[in-house]
Amino acid sequence: MMNQGQLARTPAPLEQFGFEKFAIGAADVNLEIDSHLDQIKSEFDALRRDPYGPSDNRFRSYARGLLLPWRSSFEWIPHTTLVNGHPTTEYFQGPYNPHFSGERRILPSITEKTKSNPLLLRLIWLNFDRTFWPKELRAYPLQVGVSFIKLQVDTENRRALSTPDNFHQDGETFTFAHLVKRNGVLGGINAITHPSGAGKTLHEVPRDDLLAEFELRQPLESYAIFDPMVSHYVSPIELAEGNRGERSIMLIDFTPMITQHHVPR
Repeated sequence: MMNQGQLARTPAPLEQFGFEKFAIGAADVNLEIDSHLDQIKSEFDALRRDPYGPSDNRFRSYARGLLLPWRSSFEWIPHTTLVNGHPTTEYFQGPYNPHFSGERRILPSITEKTKSNPLLLRLIWLNFDRTFWPKELRAYPLQVGVSFIKLQVDTENRRALSTPDNFHQDGETFTFAHLVKRNGVLGGINAITHPSGAGKTLHEVPRDDLLAEFELRQPLESYAIFDPMVSHYVSPIELAEGNRGERSIMLIDFTPMITQHHVPR
């Protein structure tokens, strides 16, 4: 029972619905955005091809960090391997991506310069402030995954798609998506539905079961996903005009680092 004068807490949209669409502005990050965003855009311009992409027009880099909520501290986890002299970082989704179920992917690492970008670091904390955790998980460190993903189209490769190309869940508890660049393309429509939609295409999910459908068009337009409550999808992009187009997006996810004990049989 509430005390006299105490108001019931209204859950934020992410907690209530499992997703939230929002935009980031200068007042949110307390920074002059343009120069820091330009540096991130230059990182996207130099992205290496995704070695696991379904085609040659998907580019990607990845980094992992460690966030300790009780100390309000965050630091990057060093990259672990080199491929052809380039730093790489392991990415693992367990069974959640059917194309790479149980596979540990080795992805190009985000550069050290971009890891120190004030806008990126501020976004990590702004996103974390939107998360919510039951009491039993508040004493666990969080792994923070940061993915830079660019889909690029041109007159020879007029279509590019994300994987998997259907509704899915990621396995990370929270994922935040921030648009970095979009030009010269059609598509890239985001759709949200119930977890039961995982594995289905957009046409296989009844319209009444769609919780949201939207496009990100301006830099730092964003959305958040609480993975246990929803499944989500983004449609392929196609060349709209000119000789080249792209859709570049930054994903930031949070997952508790819970110990798994392996007992010999």
